[in-house]
Amino acid sequence: MTIVQWARRLRPRFQVGLLGWIRGERVRQNLEILARVSEKLEQVATKQPVFQLWWVVGAVLEALRDGGLPEGATIKRLMGLADREIKRLFNLGENRYADSAPLDLLNNLLYYVARSAYLGPARGGGACVVQAHGPAARRSVGRAGAGEPLSAERQAHAHRRAPRSGRP
Repeated sequence: MTIVQWARRLRPRFQVGLLGWIRGERVRQNLEILARVSEKLEQVATKQPVFQLWWVVGAVLEALRDGGLPEGATIKRLMGLADREIKRLFNLGENRYADSAPLDLLNNLLYYVARSAYLGPARGGGACVVQAHGPAARRSVGRAGAGEPLSAERQAHAHRRAPRSGRP
C-alpha cells in the first residue's frame, strides 16, 4: 500500500484517538493509538518532508505519553492540525504534499520536542538526527558515552541544516 492509501485508512483511527485524548478518556490508550498511526505514516513515507512531520509528531506523542510534556490546549490544537495534514496528504498525494509541507506546524511541534523533559527513543537521550538526504532518510538515534565524541559521520549529520523550502 502507498502512504496515500495508509493515510486514508488510518485517519479515522487517528481521529478516534485524538477525540478520546482531548476528552480526557483513557488518555494513555488514546495517545498510544495516535503514536501508532504516526509511526506507520513515518514508516511508509518516501518523501523527506512527510517523514519528518510524522517523526516529529511521534516524538511529541511519546513525550506526552511518558509525562515529558504537559497536555495543554496548544498541543491538542497542534495534534488537530496533524489530523488535517493526514487529510491533505491523501487528497494531494505524497509528491504534491511534500512540495507544500506544513512548515509552521513542523516548527511548532519541534518547539515542544525541544521543551520536552523526556528523552526517550525518538529523542535519542543524546544525539538524535534526521538524515537530510534522499527519500530513504531515516532516524539515526544513538548516545555518545560520557566523554565519548560523536562519530565524524554523525557530527556531519548533526550540523546539517534542512533547506527552508522543506524539499530534500
